[in-house]
Amino acid sequence: MNEDAPVDGRVATAPPPPQGPPHDDPTRDDRRYRPGTVVAATLGGMVVGASVVALALSLGDPAPAGDATDTGPGAAAFEAAFDGCGPSDGMELVDDGTTLALDVQGDDDLTGASYTTVDCVLSALKTPARVTELMYSTRALDGRQTDSWDGITASWGYHPDTGLDLLLTVDPTGDQT
Repeated sequence: MNEDAPVDGRVATAPPPPQGPPHDDPTRDDRRYRPGTVVAATLGGMVVGASVVALALSLGDPAPAGDATDTGPGAAAFEAAFDGCGPSDGMELVDDGTTLALDVQGDDDLTGASYTTVDCVLSALKTPARVTELMYSTRALDGRQTDSWDGITASWGYHPDTGLDLLLTVDPTGDQT
């Protein structure tokens, strides 16, 4: 009797190949996020938000040149920062020089100030590191943030789509906090 012959009349065959998609590497995740992409998206959103605020502020009537209103040392610092760092798109000096608005670019808002301009302005205004660190680490979920130093109040918000929206104002009380 032949040992290769089937006992019950059936021929032995190899099992069929497995069905379904091939699995090159079961640990690979095609949807993985890259940290650089998340950071870029976050900064981009900050830019768009700031652009919206600057646009809204630009629609108002600017104060007439040569207005005799005493705006104090904060306004002089704002004017020096504006002249030294700009003017650029997304950057406006309004309210008799007592408000400096920066609208930074975002993912969906490609016009506005750059982060280089923001850094220049914050440096010119001697912004404490605690404020800049808070500002640059703000997420869209955090909402609008506010901080003050040396008679200046900063208010900002951020969204990846709209960018950083930064409003700097001279404290009306002149409080040097």
